[in-house]
Amino acid sequence: MSNHLKNIFTPKNFISIRYLLLAICLVITTTSNAQKYDFVNFGIEQGLVQSQANNLVIDKNGFLWVSTQGGVSRFDGKEFKNINYSKGLAHSFAEHVFADSKSNIWIASGNALQICNNKTMHLLSAKYTENKFSILRIGETAHMGMIALANDYRLYRIDTLNYDFEPLSQEKERVMTFCIDSNSIHTAIYKKGLYYWNGREWIQEWMFPQKDSATRISQLLIDKYDNGIVAIAMNRIMKLKDGHITDTYFPEHVPMICAYQFDPTTFFIGTFKGAYKWNIVTNEIEFLGLEKGLSDNAINQIIDDKEGNLWFATDGNGVYRYRPNSNIIYDASSGLSGNVIMAIVQDNKSNIYAGSLEHGLTMIQHGKVVKMTTNPFTKAGIKINALTMDYDQNLWIGTIGIGLWKMKDKQILNVGNKFYSFPKSITSIYQHTDSSLWITSPRGVHKMYKDKITFIKGIKRSCFTVFPLNKDSLLLGTTQGISVVDIHSDSAVNLNIPGVNNFLVGSIEKFNSYVAIGTSENGITLWDFNHELKTYVCNESSGLSSSMIFSLMPDGNDLYAGTINGLNRINFDSVTHTFRVRHLKAGNQLGPECNQHAILKDAGDKIWVGTTKGIYVYNPHLSTVSPPNILMNSIDIFSSPLDSIPIKNSRNEMGKSSGLHLGPGQNHLTFKLQGIHLSAGEDILYQYYLSGADNNFSEPQKSSSIIYPNLAPGQYTFKAKAILGIDPSLTSDVLSYAFEIDPPIYQKTWFRICIVLALVLLGSIIQRYRMYLKTKQLKLMEVVRKQEQIKIQQRTSEDLHDDLGNKITRLSLLTDILQTKLAPNDDQQKIVNQIKENIQGLYMGTKDIIWALAPNNHTLYDTIGRIQNFATELLNESDIEFYSEKMDEPLQRISPPFDYSRNLIMICKEALHNVLKHSQASCVTIQYEIKDYQQEKHLQVKILDNGMGFNMNEVKKGNGLENMQKRAVRIQGRISIIRNQPQGTIIILDSKIPQSA
Repeated sequence: MSNHLKNIFTPKNFISIRYLLLAICLVITTTSNAQKYDFVNFGIEQGLVQSQANNLVIDKNGFLWVSTQGGVSRFDGKEFKNINYSKGLAHSFAEHVFADSKSNIWIASGNALQICNNKTMHLLSAKYTENKFSILRIGETAHMGMIALANDYRLYRIDTLNYDFEPLSQEKERVMTFCIDSNSIHTAIYKKGLYYWNGREWIQEWMFPQKDSATRISQLLIDKYDNGIVAIAMNRIMKLKDGHITDTYFPEHVPMICAYQFDPTTFFIGTFKGAYKWNIVTNEIEFLGLEKGLSDNAINQIIDDKEGNLWFATDGNGVYRYRPNSNIIYDASSGLSGNVIMAIVQDNKSNIYAGSLEHGLTMIQHGKVVKMTTNPFTKAGIKINALTMDYDQNLWIGTIGIGLWKMKDKQILNVGNKFYSFPKSITSIYQHTDSSLWITSPRGVHKMYKDKITFIKGIKRSCFTVFPLNKDSLLLGTTQGISVVDIHSDSAVNLNIPGVNNFLVGSIEKFNSYVAIGTSENGITLWDFNHELKTYVCNESSGLSSSMIFSLMPDGNDLYAGTINGLNRINFDSVTHTFRVRHLKAGNQLGPECNQHAILKDAGDKIWVGTTKGIYVYNPHLSTVSPPNILMNSIDIFSSPLDSIPIKNSRNEMGKSSGLHLGPGQNHLTFKLQGIHLSAGEDILYQYYLSGADNNFSEPQKSSSIIYPNLAPGQYTFKAKAILGIDPSLTSDVLSYAFEIDPPIYQKTWFRICIVLALVLLGSIIQRYRMYLKTKQLKLMEVVRKQEQIKIQQRTSEDLHDDLGNKITRLSLLTDILQTKLAPNDDQQKIVNQIKENIQGLYMGTKDIIWALAPNNHTLYDTIGRIQNFATELLNESDIEFYSEKMDEPLQRISPPFDYSRNLIMICKEALHNVLKHSQASCVTIQYEIKDYQQEKHLQVKILDNGMGFNMNEVKKGNGLENMQKRAVRIQGRISIIRNQPQGTIIILDSKIPQSA
């Protein structure tokens, strides 16, 4: 910069420039306004039945119950369900609601006491007191059961069998209130004092002094830290311990209604005009009313839940939820210059500076809003859009319309506006490590270094952020993605980054080994700049409340992202490359809308976020210590509730129910779950698993209804759990529900066995029938074959008889003629005799063949007769006598096959020939016998002779004996040859007699 330009940047010349203001001394004073707390209100707009809440109670399942003057409401952290007069409540005015140890809900309304099922919200029973009294308060003791305080100021024991009321206090005594510890009941009796019940009678613990005899006790509670009794009177707290009273007077002039003990010395007090936080030792007191986010109306009760919340029942504003030490809110009502906070920074003294679009700059010091007077930025219309604190603790202020400003030593100076080219609207300010200042605007980027201003070339579009990639390079976020600029030059080039190109980039931050880039359309892109094209995108599909990102801030392994729908905390798993997102809600809803660059972490590790509704301060270390609860709301079968469908319960051997037993047609089930968490009911996710149908728990899902259509028969166990999708996640106990679906009759084992047996029987019948048909067909074919065979045999027999027989006879005659012409002793005569003998043998064999082929000779009787005839003819001309047994008549009824008869004849003929030739016997006998062996008929033929006999081991076997053995095998028989005593041979043939088909 030239000396001329340097001279322009002097205090003297600031005065002479038209668009610059005088350097003004800054005067700072504190304001009485302070931060607001993150109270969450639940009224009729959120579903509460009526806005005048009488009392609160939390049941065993975690539901919050509220009695009001219009009925009773139940809250699960997400929605209200209500009971009023139209749904069976005895009276619209519900005086009191109480949850007992068995999860029954007792409701006192009008002159009736009713019991409600906490699961179905159905009224089960009621006891009317016949207009004698109504119930003001209900309690439960370990030994006496249920007790109640009525409006006649008497304490009653409730007989839960018939709902009778048994008085526990005298009629003349006026019981103002009571509390219950593990051993007894403590009461406050008007004008008497404090008493406790020892199981038989009331024992006085403390007597009111005469001056305090008319003191009215509105509440008794057990001191959680020293087991003493705390009595809340109109204007004081009395603590009774070991018979001694400690009295502390309430410093505010407003009657107390109720109290909650937060720690040993701190109480939250409910009054007729809002609530107070009071330390009874230091006497520090803080009013919690409308300005702090709570109602200014009467507070009827304060209770806590296991999640660390406090609940306030108000008269006219419904119910409030408050988490001590949680979020803090600063807005215009707290003293901020405006609600639309566009930029926030902090100095080295932990002072917070906030710039708004309405009235300029505000400072917050030690939690208190500080009013900055005589300040050009307190004027209406001054719009601050960017802030940064440089290394010298100078505050740089970027505005919309009036350019860049600098606050140094309590003076605010206008900078750079004397240059025509310098932008009048600033989007961001960044100071680099070399102390150069980089200013972005809708016109591009300017660099200020040592009183010199340089316009960066190559950027002809709006810029919104500057981020140091390294000591020599800067990344610029523009309307068309990211550009990179070398700090030693005055030009920039575009970067090609997947997921970022052509999107508006409003914020860039270093996040572990990645560069986190916030876009206006595509959420957050994590860019691994060591691998230029490797990116990971987190947007609404990954769980972000919005893909429009305004601000980013890394914090260890967490990345905070300010979006159009509030703040998100993001965790990235660099191994699986997956994102876990938690929505940090303001109150009970997403939002409010965050603003660009308006985010920081203070010295106490709290996160400050500038929004369109002020500054929200989040405590990241405030964890939800309690996991959600889960209930089975209902089970539907084909969209009908289980209770309305006839079912049966299976029983085990001990007779106890072992689960739900459903019929084969009841296999379309819908499980409706109920997740309960009073802090984050909207964030509950569900995981489920059905053994027998699923392999593992499902992915977390929002839907609480799980449908299993067309379940197969079998045994199942449905398991489910509720999850709060935060980091670390909190998971409920696993809900388990076992049931069994019967198989249809056609799938039952006995039915399948019967079907198998029936199929086997049917198959057997079919097979037998097929075998019958096949056998019948074979028999028919056999009959046809036999008929054909008989015809062939008949023709063959006739042909042999007519042709061969005639020729043999002719040969025999010619031999006789030849024999007459030869000399008696001639050798030729011998040859002719041999020829004649062979012709005779041929004739005999031919006759056997013709006989066997003849179709009318097939009985065993005929066969044996043929053997006898052959033997007679063979032995007729020899010296051997032949004897044969008489054949039995049953042989005539046995018709063996042709082969059997043929082989039987040939065996016998061979045996007779051997006898004739070799035995030198004088007598031959043939015997026949039919024997039964194992239900089979056998024929035994014996041929006996009285010849010389022979030894089978010494005789050389010829073809005759071998043929006999072979033929015997063919007819399933065997031949035995034994020596006859005293002389001769016995040939025995034993064979099975087959029946002719």
